[in-house]
Amino acid sequence: MDEIEGLLKEMADGRNPQEIKRILALELVERFHDAEAAANAHKSAGNRIVDGEVPEDTPEVTISLAENGGEIFISSILRLAGLTKNAAQAKDAVARGAVKVENEVVEASYSIKAPQTVVIQAGKKAIARVTFVA
Repeated sequence: MDEIEGLLKEMADGRNPQEIKRILALELVERFHDAEAAANAHKSAGNRIVDGEVPEDTPEVTISLAENGGEIFISSILRLAGLTKNAAQAKDAVARGAVKVENEVVEASYSIKAPQTVVIQAGKKAIARVTFVA
């Protein structure tokens, strides 16, 4: 109980509540399972990318720049990569600031023009490693 009270005090002093939540979750998983399960628990809960760590099971998608006019905007990329169901959902995700490319939030004007591979995340769990080819 002293540990919990200490964590509550830290939170009252300005520590991020998400950090406290992670500490408590790890402790619970470790008590009911084991240390290895606790260390891997974050991979299946909440945001799929934590501290820039991309999950091993991230789907890989290839998109042709030539077949899409040479430049592809983020809302189209989200649809083509299967990260959203339709254009409206893609535009909404971008407008909410829920779309990240290489862990950086992007705006509707973001586009890809050159061959490259990037990790794209839409929301907390939709993620793909997207390779753009000429």
